[in-house]
Amino acid sequence: MEHQRRPKPRPTLVCTLPTVVQLPDERRPFGRSLAVLVADALRSVEQDGRVLIASPFWSSDGCQQVKPALQRAHMLKCPVTLAGASRAPIEDDQPDYRQVMLDFAFELAADGLAVHCYGYQPPARGSLFHAKAVCGTTGYLGSGNITAAGLERHVEIGVPLVPVDVAEVWWLLDKLIAVDFLVAETV
Repeated sequence: MEHQRRPKPRPTLVCTLPTVVQLPDERRPFGRSLAVLVADALRSVEQDGRVLIASPFWSSDGCQQVKPALQRAHMLKCPVTLAGASRAPIEDDQPDYRQVMLDFAFELAADGLAVHCYGYQPPARGSLFHAKAVCGTTGYLGSGNITAAGLERHVEIGVPLVPVDVAEVWWLLDKLIAVDFLVAETV
């Protein structure tokens, strides 16, 4: 009987859709923009907190899109960790995602942020760091990369993270660093 009085669970799944896709009114919360979720996660950082942006693929436009949301981290002097880009281009015709991530790290450091940057060192040929997570005190975990297309145009899906989930993301990151799958880059 008591279970009948509990509120129905609300879905937390969210997606980014191209602007031409119109959701019905009752589904609009499902269609929040990835860029908005990423910015919300970055702005959630609290005093003595830290920020994580992890993705295998990075673009200069994507980095510039998330940069304004790092103002709170800058104001609170919270460190920012960037992680996940491979240490070499994945294919010959692909951009050097690692260099884009490093350039962003240098830019943030020049702005006065404490930045830690980790490139992915594959443990085996063909292995890819494919996790995408953005965390302050709360976070976002999903399919979108830190590229303009991933933040704005692609169909992406993910879930918002509460603080206990964010702690688990940091735990995993620490484990990947400990086994040298994520290797510190000089910033």
